[in-house]
Amino acid sequence: MSILIDGDSQFSPPNTRRRICNACERPATVCLCDSLPAEPLSTTTQIVILQHPHEQRHRLATVPVLNKCLRNCQTLIGRRLRLGDSALLDSLHDAASDQNPPRSIQAAFLFPGTDPAPSMEINRWLSSFGDTNMNKFVLIVFDGTWKHAKEMVSASLPFMSKFATQASFLKPTNRKPKLLKRSNDDEKRVNSRSFCT
Repeated sequence: MSILIDGDSQFSPPNTRRRICNACERPATVCLCDSLPAEPLSTTTQIVILQHPHEQRHRLATVPVLNKCLRNCQTLIGRRLRLGDSALLDSLHDAASDQNPPRSIQAAFLFPGTDPAPSMEINRWLSSFGDTNMNKFVLIVFDGTWKHAKEMVSASLPFMSKFATQASFLKPTNRKPKLLKRSNDDEKRVNSRSFCT
């Protein structure tokens, strides 16, 4: 739990339907404050999450917790990605539209492939760039039910296909994906059991 100062209550007043922790914004019975890092962690990759509007309503949604844990994480609420939603994604789209490749920042969106539209295993995709600086990667993630996520990816493809590669975790691995590797400073501050990376 967080330390309270001047008698402030960490939880919403008891007269509400369910007590909510003001720090982690979860029901008091499943408060995660003891598990959250004191400061958000810096990741070596920028993460953009498109969260379906229905997911935003769920009290136990994990995206708000992830935003409290990671510095380089941006959440967009909607059903598709398009020009004007994110300055970062707009810059990738515009750079890809220019006739001057190669791009200095590479992007991938996580979603399982199908036979007509296969995805590349994420570590294989990363290794295709050699020893490129890991700060030059953007990972796009979709948060929703499988049905909603499939619709969101399909609606976002006209925009994303200009600059992002479809990637997935195809086979189980004991290695932590390189995209989610903590920066050296954070590795020293937080133990490796942190649930958010």
